[in-house]
Amino acid sequence: MELQKLIYFVAVAEAKNFTTAAKNNFISQPTLSKHINELEYELGIPLFMRSKHSVYLTPEGNTLLPYAKEIVTKADNLRNLASSLAKKESGFLCVGYSGYWEFNYLCELIRQFSIAYPHINFTFIREHHGHLFRRLQHGECDLIFALKENSPTNLGNKIGWKSIANTTFSVVMSSQHPLASRKSIRLEELADETLILLDHSQDSLLNAIVSQKFQNTNPFPNYLTYMPKNSYDLSLLVLANKGLAITSRWLELSNIDGLSFVEIEDSMPAAEFGAAYRNDKISPILSAFLEKIDEIPFNQV
Repeated sequence: MELQKLIYFVAVAEAKNFTTAAKNNFISQPTLSKHINELEYELGIPLFMRSKHSVYLTPEGNTLLPYAKEIVTKADNLRNLASSLAKKESGFLCVGYSGYWEFNYLCELIRQFSIAYPHINFTFIREHHGHLFRRLQHGECDLIFALKENSPTNLGNKIGWKSIANTTFSVVMSSQHPLASRKSIRLEELADETLILLDHSQDSLLNAIVSQKFQNTNPFPNYLTYMPKNSYDLSLLVLANKGLAITSRWLELSNIDGLSFVEIEDSMPAAEFGAAYRNDKISPILSAFLEKIDEIPFNQV
């Protein structure tokens, strides 16, 4: 099956007129009709119902149209990417990441993308996701891997989002803590415990969720004065028995000995992990990278 015939099929379907479609593709109307007839013969089904002044998709043609559009779009992306790779200055991608529980996923993604596109070069920025969004907004990264801090409508029209995985929150504590053997716990049971929060400049998402959940608790929980700046420092404080923490269950993927994770019985919003990028700066390379994300499974707990 020739790609050009699919291009003509999409063109006629969108124009609903052979003459207009032929003009848009710079060929004669009889030549276009010949290609469509050949495609219908090859597929063994009619694609269009023809009248004197217009054409309409048959039910079979209507079913096949989305697939034809996808093939044509991917072919265009392939040509654009090849064109970009021919220009050395366009073969770079700057990726922002946190480097905790998602690191193994990122390693596999970069490995497989580099096999498919060996001439792409990378630069990486490692920071907590609270800072990565600002990096992206300022154009310092092409794409970041982070937790979604806002609803899609609040991310702004310039920021695109590709969801990768969702998970729940849990209470993390030292395995020596009296509550560590519990399968689940209610938040009100933590009222007398010391809670450890990440620094507000690093994690506004989790802080907001925790604060909202505890705002009506009596007695109000105690918060550790020192606020660590990353998940590893937070884990060390928990291991030092300085308090408990509430984190996404993905921290379990770090496989830190001595930590226990207890399910929260209260209703809490899910944490969504994904890739954010600038909608107004999508290059063929970035487009190919976003497509590769869909092919790599995220190992969840």
